Amino acid sequence: MIGRLWLLACGQVRVRVTGASLTRFLNLCAAQGITLRQMDRTAWNELHATLSIRDFRTLRRHMGRTGCRVHILRKRGLPFLAARLCPRTALWGGAIAAAALCGVFFFLCLPSYGQEIVQADPEFAWAYWPCLVWAWLFALPIFGAMIPGWRIFGSISAPGGAFTRKNSRDMQRISVLAFADALVFPAGMLTIGIMGAGSAPLTIVITPMVVFCCAAVGVVCYVLSRLIGDAAALREENDMTI
Repeated sequence: MIGRLWLLACGQVRVRVTGASLTRFLNLCAAQGITLRQMDRTAWNELHATLSIRDFRTLRRHMGRTGCRVHILRKRGLPFLAARLCPRTALWGGAIAAAALCGVFFFLCLPSYGQEIVQADPEFAWAYWPCLVWAWLFALPIFGAMIPGWRIFGSISAPGGAFTRKNSRDMQRISVLAFADALVFPAGMLTIGIMGAGSAPLTIVITPMVVFCCAAVGVVCYVLSRLIGDAAALREENDMTI
């Protein structure tokens, strides 16, 4: 059991060896100290076997002397898992950090700041929950956009994974959510101003800035969704061309 776990930690490959000189291949492995595990002779000129990454590298240096060919059937172990995850590490790390920062801001900082305002001006205590609910409604599209964003990040490292119809639809969803926030924020600020709990100068300054940023994100994501969709359609046409 411990030996199997060690092999998975170091990495191992399942290979198919073909050729008329399998005996020469086996003699070479014995001479070089290459350990073949779970060996299975599937035909007179073919066998399957499992070996460690280090033994596989040693085997590659001497394959020209055997007259056989080796094909990798399966890769297992931590080195291969790390190789798949490394290209996405920075993207996933940034996405998780952004989600954590948004969560802390909307669900910890804002309620705490609202409590401080209520303690300083008790006459605005009635506006605490309406303002907090409005802030959370504004946060919903942001968190909702993270889900398709994560899916897009996850597909970028795959060959041709960025230009797919699925990514185009996900980018379009992000665009819709950004436009939704561009409507939610001014509606909330207007409601708070009518209720007498807002600051007119602050509303005039902040509202256009937030609406512009949300609308700009929506436009950019919509344009990208169209471009990705066109690229995906072009690739599908090329794939069908013989």
